[in-house]
Amino acid sequence: MTRRFAIGQALVLMSAVLVAGLPAASMAWDTARAASGVAEAASALLAESRADQTVYWTGEAEDFFGAGQFVTVAGTVRDNAFLAGQKCSITGRVGGDAFCAGQNIVIRSNVDGDVFATGSEVMVAEGAVIGGTLYSSTGLTLIEGTVRGQVRSGSGHVRIDGTVMSDVHLSVGSLAVGPRARVHGELHYAAPQEARVDSAAVVDGGLHYSETLPDTDEEGGFPWGDIGFWLWGYLGSFVAGAVLLAVGKRQARLPDRILAHRVGKTLGVGFLAAVALPVGALIAMILVVPLALGLVTLGIWAIAAYLAHLVVGVWLGAWILARLGGGDRRAFGALALGLLVLHLVFLVPYVGIWLRLLAVFLGLGGITLALTGGRCRDQARASLAETA
Repeated sequence: MTRRFAIGQALVLMSAVLVAGLPAASMAWDTARAASGVAEAASALLAESRADQTVYWTGEAEDFFGAGQFVTVAGTVRDNAFLAGQKCSITGRVGGDAFCAGQNIVIRSNVDGDVFATGSEVMVAEGAVIGGTLYSSTGLTLIEGTVRGQVRSGSGHVRIDGTVMSDVHLSVGSLAVGPRARVHGELHYAAPQEARVDSAAVVDGGLHYSETLPDTDEEGGFPWGDIGFWLWGYLGSFVAGAVLLAVGKRQARLPDRILAHRVGKTLGVGFLAAVALPVGALIAMILVVPLALGLVTLGIWAIAAYLAHLVVGVWLGAWILARLGGGDRRAFGALALGLLVLHLVFLVPYVGIWLRLLAVFLGLGGITLALTGGRCRDQARASLAETA
């Protein structure tokens, strides 16, 4: 009876993460194809995520990780800030980079590093200063403050009515340049029609219009057109993992704890689960069970395959933090760090696909053993109790 309850509880958690996770993968594709469609999709995703919580933080910390309906950073973050919610605001100081996913994202103060924003709307308010580059993949991007670095955006609509100290590269549905705009570099943009530019606006390097934006940067050859896709994939994974950790609490840490203790066994079990379960379900649908039941089984397998890289992300991040002397109690920090490393190594040509497959095997193994692995599960629970 206890095992049935545990499996049922796990399926509920998987379904909760499916709400946040699988739409995130779909929205990443939409972002790359048509940035103007992100608004509705991001709103639907983030409205489901911890919709009853408000986070108003006024403290001081090295890093900040916040998720809720309304998330406001009013304190001092010496390094990086990670925000996910329906409305995200930065009114304090961020000394490093800011990663934001939300329906409405507002920067009202100073962010010394880069800002990565994806969702429905992002606004750099008057008086706000971004020390690095603004990367946005949104329905609407509004710049009224100052961006000391570049602006690189794929958005439905962009309005610049502030100061940009470097070049601007945009792929948009429409562009407006207001009377207070001061762009001390070149403004390259691709849009269905030319921008509306106020006569009082100043663009030192001139406006360069094209129906399609070049895929590579002249200096580094980096495919900037893929940034929105990569960024949304990373942030979508982080939101999905944050939901899992928030809902599942200690139970959600069992798979990565098992992985930390039994890597070899976890890999083997994960390989069998990845191969045997879908094949067995297909055979069963043909020979034994009703079609609907077989499809449900395949659906559960697909959810678990998506959750796999989240499990590996927490495990990898906790391992890195432990080596740096920070311990691994900060589950959200471990998740953010581990997923960042994974999403970067997945980009490596040729090797990335095999590393992604390895992550699926390891994560599936951890999930399977957490549900069925008796002794392994007990060891994981004991390890969690030691760090509580």
